[in-house]
Amino acid sequence: LSKGFAYNYFGSLNLKDVTIGERLELWRLAWQIIQEHPWLGSGVNLFHQKLVATGAYLEHGFKYAHNSYLQMWSEVGLGGLLVFLASLSFLLLPIQANHPNPPLGKALQTALIAFVIQAFFDTNFYGLETSVLFWIFWGVSAGLIQPVGPLYQKREEMVFKTHADALL
Repeated sequence: LSKGFAYNYFGSLNLKDVTIGERLELWRLAWQIIQEHPWLGSGVNLFHQKLVATGAYLEHGFKYAHNSYLQMWSEVGLGGLLVFLASLSFLLLPIQANHPNPPLGKALQTALIAFVIQAFFDTNFYGLETSVLFWIFWGVSAGLIQPVGPLYQKREEMVFKTHADALL
């Protein structure tokens, strides 16, 4: 590896690096905000206002926690965060098993998992460009999953019977 490449990717991985230091400080402040209202949160889109109210000085005037989950928890509380994570897991878990096109299902699952991991270090759910991409992946994944089980089969029989009756 060249020295420039090594420095760009490994040289900044220390606590003195401004991006790491400020993120750690933002996460500490987010945790402080969460502790004020852990169950119901402080209100949607109020993280920046609560951050300013802590009196902390942040050189770059951040408005987000740079961790989507801490920010979500601080704004909508633990209940809101758990509902989001549960709906995400219900979507991610069955993608491969019930997907009509397994390679596409695996690609969508990989994209969503990468997005979810990146959200630990940035504000993916709060930026317009990245959140639109996330919701497109989410919607396509949800739309392509083929439900299985007796309830779905019963519904399919009813739909088929209704269409068959209409044709007669």
